[in-house]
Amino acid sequence: MRGIGNKQIPWVHAPFGLPQDSVLGPLLLPYTSDIGPLLSSYWVLSQLYADDTQTYLHCPSIASMGTVRTMHQAMGALEGWMSSNRLRLNAQKPNSSG
Repeated sequence: MRGIGNKQIPWVHAPFGLPQDSVLGPLLLPYTSDIGPLLSSYWVLSQLYADDTQTYLHCPSIASMGTVRTMHQAMGALEGWMSSNRLRLNAQKPNSSG
């Protein structure tokens, strides 16, 4: 059991992902250090977390179709990079910002 304050919390098996502020987060940096430059090469903005990446682009409405194409190309490149590094892109993960 792990204590938080004066409460004891039992350990729980987590088959996927890492908790935020995980001690394993720094160990993942060699696996993810190429992601930022890869996305930047498509002008895609990103936020990198321990086991998650948020990507986005800003554009005026008139440029939305081109922006969607750019994002699609960037995600294809990211998926290819991940596959070559024995990682898997979870394309089914819902957007948590809404």
